[in-house]
Parts: sequence; C-alpha cells; structure tokens
Amino acid sequence: SAMMAMCFRIILPCGGHGVSGQKSLSSIPLIKTSALSYRASLPMYDWPEAKAENARLWQAVRNALSERADVMPENYLPDSLEEITDQTLDAHWQKPDLLFSQSCWGPLKAGGLAYLQPVAQPCYSRFEGGRQQMYRSAIIARDGAAAPVPDQSHATDFEGILRGRRFGYNHASSLSGLLALAEDLQIDAQYLQESGIRTGSHRASVRRLAEGAIDIAAIDCRSWAMARIFEPAARHCTVIGWTSERLGLPYVTSRQTAPALKAALTDALMNNGCYDVAGDAAQS
Repeated sequence: SAMMAMCFRIILPCGGHGVSGQKSLSSIPLIKTSALSYRASLPMYDWPEAKAENARLWQAVRNALSERADVMPENYLPDSLEEITDQTLDAHWQKPDLLFSQSCWGPLKAGGLAYLQPVAQPCYSRFEGGRQQMYRSAIIARDGAAAPVPDQSHATDFEGILRGRRFGYNHASSLSGLLALAEDLQIDAQYLQESGIRTGSHRASVRRLAEGAIDIAAIDCRSWAMARIFEPAARHCTVIGWTSERLGLPYVTSRQTAPALKAALTDALMNNGCYDVAGDAAQS
C-alpha cells in the first residue's frame, strides 16, 4: 500500500530512494530502526590526548546540523564519535551511512574517492609548518641541524637526506608519511616503501626513531605538534627538513550522503574555522 511504501522510505538508509515500482516489498530487506543513526568519526588524529578536542569539534558540528531539521532530524545524529582501529578503518570509510569523518589525500586518491567525498579542509595555521588549509611534513632525525620552515611553499633542500639512514613510515598510502617525501625527492614511492620500515603510525615513528630502530621519518605537522606536547620520545628528535606544502587531511562524508546534507555539513565546518574544498579536489 502507499502507507507501507512510505514507511519503508522512512527506514531506508542514507542514499535510499524508497520503494521502486519494479520491486515487491518482500524483496526489500527490513532495516532496524537503529540504522537511522548516522556514523561519525575522527580517526586521523585520534590520540588519547586529543579525544576531547575531537569531541568538541563533533559537538559543534552536531549542534549546527541539529538546527537544520530540513535536512537532518536530530535523532539521526550520533551523540559521540566512533572508536576506529587501523584494522577497521577501511571498512568504516566504506559505510554508506558515514556522515562525518576525516581521511588523507593518499588513500583518497588511491581509491577512497570511490566511496568518500571531501566536504571541507581543516585549518593548520596553529601548527608549525601549517598555513590555512595547507600542511607540510616535518622530517625528523636524532641528529642534524634544525631546519626552519621554508618561507615559500617549496620543500627544504633534501639532497642526501636519506643517505645512510633507515627510513620509517606510518603507512604506505600516507601522503604525509611517505608519498610527499618521495615526490619531493623525485624518487619512486614503492622503492621508498620497500627500503623503509613500516611503523604503523606517526607516533610510533617518533618512538621508533628515539629508540634507534629507524633514523629518519616524515611526520605531518599537526602530529609533530602533538608529539612535542604529549610524546616524551619527541625530545630525542630534531626537525632537519620540511616537505612542500600540500592540502591537509580533508573532512569527508560518504558518497551516499544527500547533496543538501553534504552542503549543510560543509557550512557547519566552515563556520568552525574550516575551508571549502578547492577546485579539482571538490569535483573528485
């Protein structure tokens, strides 16, 4: 009946279009009411010491969206951010009900843009090496002359920076941890990966370097700023160079998120100090 069809439309997840005239109701799986709630996460800088800051951002975004009843009934919004592990991250990013998260341009350009769409760029200006929506990686080692952030957008002179040093990186798809350095050095990223040591995270790279397991690593400027405050091992590390400026880690939503809701999410983020996603990136 028309009433039953309407009920099914209400409980379809984000991206659903209700009951098609070509399908019988028996062919449509029943979805529990709990599926109405969207997902939200901030896995990129999810250090224990940063959880409160991440929670404050989500609450600001949630409050803004809850005032937009035209696109988002408040009870659809999760109260808190999901805890995501490295093992569950890729599957989490592919959830069609993922409303708010953060990713890296490395995995996005390696296939993530098939199921995620950027909605805003965070501001990195409060971190050394950051400028508005642009960021850099700090190249850290146990010894060497400290390098200031370059005045222009280009990288530090990297000639010979890897010679005789064991390179550590967080993930092979990481822009800040591997791909940016490879691009600035004009060497093959696969070679840099295979000749390096995977640590699993930027924080782990700092610790492994301090312990002597690796000799050099690239750490994005926000993670390095956090390490200097919260990670004791950072005291044993020196910034000996900086990569070129690149777009920082964008906030993202599922490709299944409705355009009006995506626009409302972008507005909420821009009202909290973020930048619009520029040009080609917005169309990706």
